[in-house]
Amino acid sequence: MVKTSLAKIIEEEVAGFKEQVKLVEGGYRSKYSLVLSENLLAHIMPKMDAAISDEDAKKNAGLLIEYFGTNNHVVDNRLKRDVDARAIFVRLNDIGLLRVEREDGPFLIFGKDGGMYQKNWSLHYWVWDYRNIFEALKDKQEEQADEFGIYSHLSDDTWARGKS
Repeated sequence: MVKTSLAKIIEEEVAGFKEQVKLVEGGYRSKYSLVLSENLLAHIMPKMDAAISDEDAKKNAGLLIEYFGTNNHVVDNRLKRDVDARAIFVRLNDIGLLRVEREDGPFLIFGKDGGMYQKNWSLHYWVWDYRNIFEALKDKQEEQADEFGIYSHLSDDTWARGKS
């Protein structure tokens, strides 16, 4: 069921970009994940934030693909030593490309006295914000359609050449 709904999203929401979005098994909190291509990410980043140059978008897209791979999430601890990557992730979170999710759970530890104790443990994940990504793609598709909108009022007869 999840696979068919994601396939439907790909079909409806990103029709012009199907070759740049791939459905794979194994996702965070779902059975399937959408893998976004580097070109697609570089294409939509300036759309989501005009302050991001095309060059920065390409660099950021490469970094995201490096961290995410075929997953739809990155465990925050992976960014612990990479301050530059964390800064990029935070910026992309601010523009809506990524979002942070938190998962709490018990963590068992063994004390020096041999007893077992439980502490709460929090994990943070960076996750694609597909809703915002698809909105940016829809806007881009509408822009492309509007480029030729000046001809939309012309009838089919106008386009027929050499016919009387």
